[in-house]
Amino acid sequence: LFHGILAYIPSSKDTGYKILDKLIKELESRLKDKRITINITQKCKDYIIDSSYSFQYGARPLKRYLEQNIETLLAEKILNEEIPFNSNITIDIKNDKFEITSN
Repeated sequence: LFHGILAYIPSSKDTGYKILDKLIKELESRLKDKRITINITQKCKDYIIDSSYSFQYGARPLKRYLEQNIETLLAEKILNEEIPFNSNITIDIKNDKFEITSN
């Protein structure tokens, strides 16, 4: 009985941040062969959580949001050779727009 009830208790934003960190690590592991590491600013994490995390739907919208916004932008920059292999990138948000820089 409790197991079913717990499924309906909404998750907290803290859970959203933990899920976001896990999704970023998964993305980074997919980029491992290109030796690209990802740093994401706290401001950017806050923006992503505020824009996508839903108490009602949990992490699903968060994952879709990352795919549509971060992964797409990353893929474009890699294809356009704006992000070279062996780089450490930082993802930030400025004026409601994602910015990816490589160091």
